[in-house]
Amino acid sequence: MREIQYKPSDDFKCLQLPWNPYEWQFGIRGARGTEFEGGIYHGRLLFPEEYPWKAPSFMFLTENGRFKTQTKIRLNWQSSWRVRDALLALVDEMDTYPDGELGSIKYSKGKRRALAMKSREAAPKYGTSERQKLIDEIHQNLLREAPVPVPQLQQTRNTSLARRCQVSNPPVDYFNFSFVLSCCNYLRLFLFICPPSLTFL
Repeated sequence: MREIQYKPSDDFKCLQLPWNPYEWQFGIRGARGTEFEGGIYHGRLLFPEEYPWKAPSFMFLTENGRFKTQTKIRLNWQSSWRVRDALLALVDEMDTYPDGELGSIKYSKGKRRALAMKSREAAPKYGTSERQKLIDEIHQNLLREAPVPVPQLQQTRNTSLARRCQVSNPPVDYFNFSFVLSCCNYLRLFLFICPPSLTFL
């Protein structure tokens, strides 16, 4: 369990509960290039006494659109895995649409993206004040290392610009001057070739 402290990662942060060596608080970053990018997802990591021969369980505290909150999740564990491997596998597992998997939910990509942006606003409230301090610390660390995705910002700017253009430039009905000018030229040519006979009374 100590390897996650000695080998830190930019993709997740973990802190052990001082009063319980078998439980850790974790936070993971949404995978780049997915609808979870930029999101910060908190959860609990519960180790059995038989670890690593028996799989730990995960429980999300942040609404994410992929896993139910406060519901135990178990990955296809391998005894050779360490916590780092499990957390990285959890990050990869989020960008899937399983059918009937225990503890899973299926939200649209748009909803998941909205939840990712919302997850940055504040850490979830859970448990005692001592536990909350750990959650808040993890959130602040990941927030500094997980800037808002550039595509998301660009999309927001483009949408705002389009809306401003719609307001400042209302539709205008244009008169087709080119068509009228062409008709006049044809008429002049016709009159030049076939001048009309004038009869004066």
